[in-house]
Amino acid sequence: MLDGARSALATNDGARALDILGRYVREFPAATLNLEATVLRIEALFLTGSTDAATSLGREFLAAHPNSTHSGHVRSLFANHEKQ
Repeated sequence: MLDGARSALATNDGARALDILGRYVREFPAATLNLEATVLRIEALFLTGSTDAATSLGREFLAAHPNSTHSGHVRSLFANHEKQ
């Protein structure tokens, strides 16, 4: 499912990515890859123009997981969004 979300993001289909990620969380609420799913959700939210939701979720992620291997990606999403 996460590969499907990544594919949707690669084609700029944020709505499809959010749909896939929603199903992923419902089907696998305690999955090992939930951090990665959250980062993909942040990216999809930015892509769909849901800036406030993306920013809020991104800040929560960084506060809870500042040393995660995914934190650099979240920071780059913030930086890329600021450039636009």
